[in-house]
Amino acid sequence: MSRWGGLCMAALLLSCAGAQSSARAPEAMEVAEETAAPHPQPTPEGTPTWTRFSELGGNVPATHAELDDLKAQSAYVATVRGRVIWMDLRDAPTRALLPTVRGPVTLTLSDPTPELIAAVNDVAQRYPVEVLCELQWMAELDEPRDLTVLEGLKQVEGLSINLGRGQSELPDFRNFARLKRLTVNAPDSGENLPEIVPRTLEELDAVADFSSEGFYNFVELPHLRRLWVPNNPADFEGLSNSETIEELSVTLQLSQEDVAELRGLKKLRVLQLTTNRDPAAFKALADLPQLKDLSFPVMGFDQEGIAPLNGLTQLEALELLYPRRTETLLAVAKLKKLRKLTLRGAKLSRADLQSLARLPLTELELSTCNFDADSAPVFASFTQLHRLNLIHSLADNRVIAALKELSKLRHLGVPANVDDEAVADLRDLDQLRELDLRGSKISEAKLPVLAALPELRKLWFTATPSRATTAKLVATPQLLFFSEGPSKLNCPGSDWPESCQ
Repeated sequence: MSRWGGLCMAALLLSCAGAQSSARAPEAMEVAEETAAPHPQPTPEGTPTWTRFSELGGNVPATHAELDDLKAQSAYVATVRGRVIWMDLRDAPTRALLPTVRGPVTLTLSDPTPELIAAVNDVAQRYPVEVLCELQWMAELDEPRDLTVLEGLKQVEGLSINLGRGQSELPDFRNFARLKRLTVNAPDSGENLPEIVPRTLEELDAVADFSSEGFYNFVELPHLRRLWVPNNPADFEGLSNSETIEELSVTLQLSQEDVAELRGLKKLRVLQLTTNRDPAAFKALADLPQLKDLSFPVMGFDQEGIAPLNGLTQLEALELLYPRRTETLLAVAKLKKLRKLTLRGAKLSRADLQSLARLPLTELELSTCNFDADSAPVFASFTQLHRLNLIHSLADNRVIAALKELSKLRHLGVPANVDDEAVADLRDLDQLRELDLRGSKISEAKLPVLAALPELRKLWFTATPSRATTAKLVATPQLLFFSEGPSKLNCPGSDWPESCQ
């Protein structure tokens, strides 16, 4: 970064007031925010809204609408509407700007030294701060890392720790006086996580090696709204004692007693269950009238019938994996309030698609699905879609041609059989902001052509491009994120291009 670029960035940071907003490349366009992002929550005037934004690695202090105006001030600094929301502190000039922060911010750390931790905590004493610690290492090659240095982050509101497959003892979070959001990715560590979380916690996302006996420790947290532990076995006994849980993801052998505990969660709106298929317990799930978002990430869930769907007519979001029964798709088509639908691995006839097109869907994921040969024109009927993900499905160029009618479409995952002949039709979708080509047959030569779509901010693809192609993508003004990019954030579109050199 040039000296002038650094001065410009400092001036920007100094001008940033406190937020007054309200409320890595995703694996498969993750319909995207996500992996089950929390629903927006109302916040008191003057407090920031934190939104899950996977491209920058976690929560950022901005609304979804504000993120549409995201800008890169360098490869290490992102802003919305003139306000800094994210800084990657691996860059020395960016670290030097920490004292100039004037509002809520997300900070990414990869080498948390005591001095840097102290500087971050100083910012957190004055403004809401979320810290993203990317600490992955190879457990078989390296010694376990000492994470006690992170205990110096006592004033942060949010903390995400990504250990990858590394093993280490987690820091003790109980003295984190303001911690509301905690994300832990430590599949080979974290046995004591249930004993070391603070009572201030509102959201917990964890992939860690703790046992079902510790589950109730989380339930007892007085402010916990989101408990997302999808890989851990759960013991539901006492779950109904929680008066705050709204979002829940667990793995368990579901029983009727477990469903009774779920019914006791008066605020439960979002439920993801990786479970067995006990017919009686499965049927009893229909008695959750407050539920708005339901996900079964398990194959063959409808083997014993689809009674819960028949009773959950209030659902607004639904995810099903490899549904096999015709009755299941008929039941889905009767969910008249459904706005977000994920069906993976389904065989969908033309009639099935026509039934789904009558729903008020704004997000539709049909990845790895199969379609009838004459189904392509039906996609023109999904006129309310903002997001359509057909990645790894067996649709072809004819589907792309049908999408010209979808004026609201902003995010598209392209099917497996789409090739270069569809590029002309893709270029007609000039309102697209995200395009996922992974698994398609579109060649590298067409990447710069598609990157030139006037509104495109994110472009994902599989192959490692040549240096020449990468240079063209880097130089595309509006493109902020793309696969195999030289950094997490692409920045030629900055208002201050000198800081991006």
